[in-house]
Amino acid sequence: MALSTSTRPARKRDDSRLALLFILPALVGFLVFMVWPTLRGIYLSFTTFNLLTPPEFNGLDNYVRMVQDPVFWNSMRVTIYYVVVNIALQTVAALVIAVMMQRLTRRTWLRGIVLTPYLVSNVVAAMVCLWILDYQLGIGNTLIAAIGLDRVAFLSSDALVIPTIALINVWRHVGYTALLIFAGLQ
Repeated sequence: MALSTSTRPARKRDDSRLALLFILPALVGFLVFMVWPTLRGIYLSFTTFNLLTPPEFNGLDNYVRMVQDPVFWNSMRVTIYYVVVNIALQTVAALVIAVMMQRLTRRTWLRGIVLTPYLVSNVVAAMVCLWILDYQLGIGNTLIAAIGLDRVAFLSSDALVIPTIALINVWRHVGYTALLIFAGLQ
């Protein structure tokens, strides 16, 4: 005769409370530092506001003034120009690098070298680029002057500043994008 087991059904383990406990700190941080400032900014965009007076609702007046402001439209034009140059160059360069890594070599150290500019902090990258591109003291302009050409105002010329910043950003992020494409090719 077999021993009978308990007639009670097995207790189903409910991990949802434990999961909520682990998610709660991230959720609180997200609500406090992302959702609340976003909602507050949207509310304040419909008001006349400064730090010394309470907000006064003014409807869409801020948006009407923004759309009529030529500075806003100039900033939109410059932003779109930067994004198009940056994304186009970065995508093409990353695709070329990824295909070269796929076809020529699959060495791990090469992937590390390609990723190095992405790992450098933004402050260090900015200082190095300023050091290279400065009009009077930069190494880049010193080399340009040494071969007999005129110095180039990379960061102060209206025509060159956006492409220069876009190229710096491409240099910083092309390795990461190339590794993503390389992983997709695998």
